[in-house]
Amino acid sequence: MLLILLTALAVGIVAWPGRTARARLVWALAFLVLLAPNWWMEARWLRTQAAASEVVRALSGRPEAYAQCQRFSGAFFYARAATGWVEYGEDGSTSPEAWLTYETCQRIRDWREGGRSAPTEQQVVAVHVLTHEAMHVKGERSEAVAECMAMQADARTVVLLGATRAQATALAQRYWSEVYPRLSDGYRTGDCRPDGPLDQAPGDGAWP
Repeated sequence: MLLILLTALAVGIVAWPGRTARARLVWALAFLVLLAPNWWMEARWLRTQAAASEVVRALSGRPEAYAQCQRFSGAFFYARAATGWVEYGEDGSTSPEAWLTYETCQRIRDWREGGRSAPTEQQVVAVHVLTHEAMHVKGERSEAVAECMAMQADARTVVLLGATRAQATALAQRYWSEVYPRLSDGYRTGDCRPDGPLDQAPGDGAWP
């Protein structure tokens, strides 16, 4: 919204009556230089959100589902610890929206744009958070069960985001061995087995 307002202001200033053609050109070039990086960042944000939405739809089986990435401006006022969540209605219905923090989407974006072969742990977790929230959109309310289902579907998420099967296997295995053991009891269960073929449905296993 802020970017739209700034663009409208720029157009208004450039088109202000009484300006010469040269002055209009100078103002137009000046605003182009100032706004171009912001439009580039906006385009990257939209691409990341669109890719995350495709994952949520595919894993949840809900064509109306989507991911919502928090805006940079919203991160300044965000005080919760959760990196993502899904709302539930009083009637037990599940929202089609998987909400993700700005940092989560930023790390997914950075991983997609250059970190696939050697992701940081933060990027591994961010990709998994997307999968985890997709399991909630699918209808699973238990955190422990959703976490296990997400680990079984992580490799599918990685492939849907454009990586290779080898990269998918590596990321899923890394989350299972390095991150999952450190989670609180509410997110872990001794019955979880995160293995299975890639072409199976989420919750049935998804490692290639």
